[in-house]
Amino acid sequence: PASAVSPAEIVPLGDALALMGKVKNLDLMIHTFGGSGEIAEKIVEMCRSHCAGQFRVVVPNMAKSAGTLIALGADTIVMGYCSELGPIDPQIRIVVSNAPQLVSAWTFIRARDMLVEKVNHAPARHENPAAYLQQLAAIDPVFVTHCDQLMAFAKKLGQKWIAGRLQASGAQPKEAEEQADRVIQFFSNVEEHITHGR
Repeated sequence: PASAVSPAEIVPLGDALALMGKVKNLDLMIHTFGGSGEIAEKIVEMCRSHCAGQFRVVVPNMAKSAGTLIALGADTIVMGYCSELGPIDPQIRIVVSNAPQLVSAWTFIRARDMLVEKVNHAPARHENPAAYLQQLAAIDPVFVTHCDQLMAFAKKLGQKWIAGRLQASGAQPKEAEEQADRVIQFFSNVEEHITHGR
């Protein structure tokens, strides 16, 4: 229930990989609701450094969020009819009415963009933009920049792995990048998936 891609996973995984040494092919079975994108990157790099051939990720149930990023870093993803991947939009823990919640970084970016749009269109609609400006002033630009960076990191990481795998299988660089971009746009499209768990 508490399966997370977190720094606590690195030492046990490193120990297991060290005991195996270098292998031809490596299967990593994962079950997670998600976690840190940086740790997902480290897990893929660790597994690849111990694997000379095919690196497969096996998803018996779910590999959400950072787990999906790990799966995108594999050569092959093995799934069954009840297996799930999920969106790769980073989640940020906030507190609302004393209750901790996870909210997509994209949501904060979108809220800012919508307010800017409303401010810009208010004169044409003969509206007073004061209420929108007040809400916009309450948004921390450093925080929204951080949200932008988290989204860019997840997209860049997944795109790099997918494009690299496609090029290794014979695709031209431009074609590989275009295909990878389509996959990443799908996995990072919050408007399409609506919720992070979908």
